[in-house]
Amino acid sequence: MRLGVLGSLLLVAAVATAEDAPLQTWDGADGQVHLELPAGWDVRLGVPRDSLMTMSILVPESGAEAALTVYRLPGMLGARSQAYYERAERKVEGETTLSSKVALDPLPHLVERYRDEEKVRVRAFAYRVIRHNGVSVSLGCDEEHWPELRSAFLAAARTLKADLPQWPPRPPGYREEIRDGYLYQIHPHTKPGQIRTFHRLLLKREKRYAQKWGPVPKTADRRPIIVFSPSRSDTRRIKGATGKLDYESDLLGGRIFAVPLDRGDPAQRGLAAAAMADLFHLQVHGSRNPLWLLAGERTLALSEAYTGKKIPYLPRRTRDALQRPGVTFRELLSWEGDTDRWEEYARISAAYVALFRGGPRRCRKAFAGFRAELLENGDWEAAATKHILALDQDELVRELDRYTSRNLKVAKSRR
Repeated sequence: MRLGVLGSLLLVAAVATAEDAPLQTWDGADGQVHLELPAGWDVRLGVPRDSLMTMSILVPESGAEAALTVYRLPGMLGARSQAYYERAERKVEGETTLSSKVALDPLPHLVERYRDEEKVRVRAFAYRVIRHNGVSVSLGCDEEHWPELRSAFLAAARTLKADLPQWPPRPPGYREEIRDGYLYQIHPHTKPGQIRTFHRLLLKREKRYAQKWGPVPKTADRRPIIVFSPSRSDTRRIKGATGKLDYESDLLGGRIFAVPLDRGDPAQRGLAAAAMADLFHLQVHGSRNPLWLLAGERTLALSEAYTGKKIPYLPRRTRDALQRPGVTFRELLSWEGDTDRWEEYARISAAYVALFRGGPRRCRKAFAGFRAELLENGDWEAAATKHILALDQDELVRELDRYTSRNLKVAKSRR
């Protein structure tokens, strides 16, 4: 979604100087949005509707014309992941898309070529995350003018500054505290010892996760958020939370809702570990994608925290549920978005993650290639196609059935 009108923008100065050309600075009327453009461009403001800023541009020297728009994107957690998401999901009625490509240098951006009324045009989006707010800068122009405008457009996107309210908003009455890079939003009736107990488990789970995926990034613009309340009844009062479980994840907000841990309750500890796995995934990968990986790792994290043992040891119920799924990996991917099959989807995803971690060498090698490419460039679809879908899918599902029926073992809960 593209929401949040901050008002019309006024040209305030043409005073900034770049390394090789002067710039003109544009500010929002309320001082929340700032953008720099080449001083030689003739810029005319439009009236923003579903955007933060909109303008038409003329480059007098060449006659190039373009439209530039700044959007706020609630739910966007990572610039790189948003580029790949929009590459897959963007569809405009009445247009024929000719190509859609993601580039990461000098910042993540998506470039679409499309045919509109017999003319080929380009629409580009550059992405930023500012105080947990996803923001995109969009430029539309005729294809012939894109090479001329590209560098200036990307430079302008890098200059974007936005003093936007933090998103999601902090619950009323909750105070904020940063611990080891995590942003805690804490109910006033929470006891300090309850936070310490929870945070010890969080750091332990983070260490386990980092062994597989590397350090969990934490920056001032994008910290992992824990909303901590004394009870589920308090959680239920927060917008965006259900309060149905002691620990639940807000995948769009990049946060989890938590209550105090009961040290003697392994089931509760498992639910906390599953929510923590979600939080780590969102920080490392910038979105819920790849969804099968998130679903599988959260299921295995729950089991590990419940039993105190690593794969192949699982609670009996989980071990039995993961045996012989009989679903190919390609078919599993086709279930994404089917909320009615979420439990089955998560169960089979967990079986595949277990196979990729502890199964035959060729399965582990394929997953290692997928992991390396995913961390390098973030393109989960290309990485899965190259390393996992390239395997014989019928043979892979036979390996899955053999592994889950022969290698998974039962472990009791840890008290």
